[in-house]
Amino acid sequence: IYKFLLVGQTANSNLNRYRESNQSTVGEYLQPDFDFYKVLIPYILKEKNEKINILAKSIDITKNTLNFYNDLVGENNFNLIDRTGYSYEIIDKSEIIIGTTSTLLYEALSRGKKTAIFSHKSKIKKFENTKFGWPAKIENKGCFWTDSIDIDEIKRVINFLTEVSDLEWKKILNNEFDHILKYEKNNEKFINFSKSIKMPIN
Repeated sequence: IYKFLLVGQTANSNLNRYRESNQSTVGEYLQPDFDFYKVLIPYILKEKNEKINILAKSIDITKNTLNFYNDLVGENNFNLIDRTGYSYEIIDKSEIIIGTTSTLLYEALSRGKKTAIFSHKSKIKKFENTKFGWPAKIENKGCFWTDSIDIDEIKRVINFLTEVSDLEWKKILNNEFDHILKYEKNNEKFINFSKSIKMPIN
């Protein structure tokens, strides 16, 4: 259903609120994401001739959220999707998933979805833990990830995911991602562990 799906960050938060975890304001933390959207969305719109679909952070899309993205990237340049229901259902209906720091991106990769991760925020010292694969020692750039939002890098990653075959993609995930987060159908390890400590489960 969705050709390009952008996993969005919050648009309703108080940008002046201080974050103890990385000694910054919410606005400072999110600004690199917003900078990325302003480069990515026109590229998808003009060169790929597609509207990007933005998966909103919150369940209910408010007028403020819509106005935020209208101001950021231009009215009618995107489709905004709320998170009503199960996020995985939207992920599974999407061809290419794009984002920066959301754990949903890792979960999409573990489900075998073609996913682009732009972790340019990690170049800022206090946000270095947002680097793809952190704390594992991984190159700054790979076939489906990069620490740059230069337009040439955006094109490289998006074009790769658009053109790579399903068979080749599966091989790449096995080599590049399975050691980071491996999908396990039915959560068998978790269920077995829960039973071993007599934790009630459904």
